[in-house]
Amino acid sequence: MKEIPAGSWVLVHSIILEPEQRAPQVPVDTKKVPLEMWVKGYLEKAALPGDSVTVKTCTGRMVTGKLV
Repeated sequence: MKEIPAGSWVLVHSIILEPEQRAPQVPVDTKKVPLEMWVKGYLEKAALPGDSVTVKTCTGRMVTGKLV
């Protein structure tokens, strides 16, 4: 795979809650799947797809996740 350079606009993914961690009031069909987060931002360091990375969003938040 090709390394993505720092500063590139990328998408990261992470699991916030596993199905068993979901709140009891969540509908049953929703409760069966994890709560996922997908965030776009500027890559802080060069990385390969699948690596755990940190991105800086347009609002300045630093978010860590798996590089998609």
